[in-house]
Amino acid sequence: MSSSTTYTRKRHDDAQPFRFQAEYSDGTVPNFVGATLRFLMTKKGSSTPKVAAAAVITGTIFSYAPLPADVDTSGTYKVEWEVTYPGGKLETWPGSGWLTLTIVDDLG
Repeated sequence: MSSSTTYTRKRHDDAQPFRFQAEYSDGTVPNFVGATLRFLMTKKGSSTPKVAAAAVITGTIFSYAPLPADVDTSGTYKVEWEVTYPGGKLETWPGSGWLTLTIVDDLG
């Protein structure tokens, strides 16, 4: 699984979705037909998610359109995508560690 994605946003920038290409390290991809997806985001040092929301799977691309409250606080966040397959089995992307989101101050 790819675990090298780093997102950087300016505070309050919610126009572009977060995206992630899901594939295994050997280049194969799982079958996501019928699966659901959640986007999870927690500020580093916290155990309480700032965001735990439904996201979209299109082929092997995960995407989440942030709400204004999702990107209103500067800081560094841990991010993961949680897939629930038909039948209830779970798979978290990335499979180890987290993706990183840094929200930086804006001038306004």
